[in-house]
Amino acid sequence: MIYALLGDISIEVPEWPTALSRKQGHNYAEHQPVGRPPLLQSTGRNLIEFTLEGHLHRQFGAAPSASLAKLRSAVADANALPLVFGTGEYPGKFVITDMGETTDSAGPNSDQDSVTVTLTLREYVENDRLASPIRSQFDAAKGLFREAVEGVRSWLQ
Repeated sequence: MIYALLGDISIEVPEWPTALSRKQGHNYAEHQPVGRPPLLQSTGRNLIEFTLEGHLHRQFGAAPSASLAKLRSAVADANALPLVFGTGEYPGKFVITDMGETTDSAGPNSDQDSVTVTLTLREYVENDRLASPIRSQFDAAKGLFREAVEGVRSWLQ
């Protein structure tokens, strides 16, 4: 049963999670008026952070090395991946900021039989605050340009 999807990486039960924590908060600026207690002013929310811990075990399906290779690749690529929980909840896109792995047991050829993996996922927010106004200005400029070109064409005919 799938617990969550991180991009195309399946996080499945019973392997995942043995621990799951979510961290979120708010940033505050502190103002120091003279002779009064400090004042706090919200400057915006912090990024959401998940910490997942799970076991990859040969007994649960494929060799842990296949799942580890996908996770290592995701860390190395540094791409933002959509995170979707099995309940349908979509908290957004996340990047893997940290990955820890501990081999719990290995076979005679040093093949990993059981690995404990800890992932830290941090919310990724697109920097599009300025993109929308610029995009609308660009679209308006294209419209003006089209009008000018049509005006010149009609004048030349």
